Amino acid sequence: MKQPSRPTKSKSTERRKTRAELNLEGRERKRKSKLKGNVAGNRSHPKVTQQQGNAGPKKSDPRLGSKTPVPLVAEGKVAVAPVAANAHAEPEKMTRQQELRMLENDPRLDQLLDRLEAGDTLSGEDQTWLEARLDRIEELMVLLGIDIDDDEKDDEAEEDMYRLLKGQ
Repeated sequence: MKQPSRPTKSKSTERRKTRAELNLEGRERKRKSKLKGNVAGNRSHPKVTQQQGNAGPKKSDPRLGSKTPVPLVAEGKVAVAPVAANAHAEPEKMTRQQELRMLENDPRLDQLLDRLEAGDTLSGEDQTWLEARLDRIEELMVLLGIDIDDDEKDDEAEEDMYRLLKGQ
């Protein structure tokens, strides 16, 4: 039998890899197979695909804000939008007599005075409100020249004041 002839050696002879080179290639293949899948923290930083037609560069991290400094103190004249104060006209000022009449006809004031006469105790908020209204009534009466004798403690004066407060 005739032996097959060996191919003639080409000019470039491939040299065999050493054991160290083979080990290095094996480690690289193993590392590449381990790196399959998503990187750690992938859920919190999803990849954003750039859409066509977007103008300007996208920020890599949406949590990062602008790096431009923001002035903390307003310098110079700042343009302020006009306040709608003109839209709300100031309420017409009442005369002292109108204010006194309004206070005397206040249903809450009447109710609290009735409760006081009945001997009930008022809450702190009601008590301060009542005192403020009575002080204002007294002040208006002095300004208008209406005189009620506070020095006399007779029943008629109290009834007169109560009648005045009730508007009867």
